Amino acid sequence: MVWSGGMVWYGSAKTIIGRFPESIAQVYDKPEYQGENVLHISVINKNAEMVDWLLSAEGNLPYRDRMLRAAATGNFFKIGSACYYGEYPLAFAACTNQWNLVELLIKHGADMDLVDSNGNNVLHLLVIQNLPEIYSKYKKLWIQKQEEKAKADGGDKKDGGPKSEPLWKRLNNDHLTPLTLSAKLGQKDMFSFLLDERKITQWTYGPVSCVLYPLDQLDLGLHSEVWYGMREEEECDDLAGRTVL
Repeated sequence: MVWSGGMVWYGSAKTIIGRFPESIAQVYDKPEYQGENVLHISVINKNAEMVDWLLSAEGNLPYRDRMLRAAATGNFFKIGSACYYGEYPLAFAACTNQWNLVELLIKHGADMDLVDSNGNNVLHLLVIQNLPEIYSKYKKLWIQKQEEKAKADGGDKKDGGPKSEPLWKRLNNDHLTPLTLSAKLGQKDMFSFLLDERKITQWTYGPVSCVLYPLDQLDLGLHSEVWYGMREEEECDDLAGRTVL
């Protein structure tokens, strides 16, 4: 109740946390909302000021990682429900189309690679929520963070770990990437968007273009180095349902 009100309740919440700092890490322990904490609620209420204070106030810092990693797994948040937002606060922000909060949470240490109990990372979840714009922003930021980390590590790459695979190629518990998940869900627009962002334009001459589409992830029994290209004018790409030449 304290967290869902206006500025008066916001001030009261800060006072309570100041006197009882351990309360900031408490979560619901009943089946319906199991695991939800104050950070989840602040995100859902679109309260950027509260989110920032929860994660940056000096007295809250010992609890920051616990808040960021709290998983809301109650029945209200199960897969298939209207509020299936991926369990973690960062996923909640992404799935509710709040890019300002996504950036804020990452700034304060949220792990962009986290997956929920269904094996879905944030890109899987954005496919489910049909949010291509946030998908593009998240993927771009993830790549940027990986480049920054590689530079800080001196450019060394450690192969073999689960995070060596690009985020958009990782499988969930159903062995689906974000792309193949969009196909399974029958989300034509999202599938077309994801296919389009993978295309490589070989050449363009006026209105005519030669476009190649990688076939990896499409479960066609072909190797990832195999490509699908059009070489006759006005021939259609049956897979994506559009003319590429």
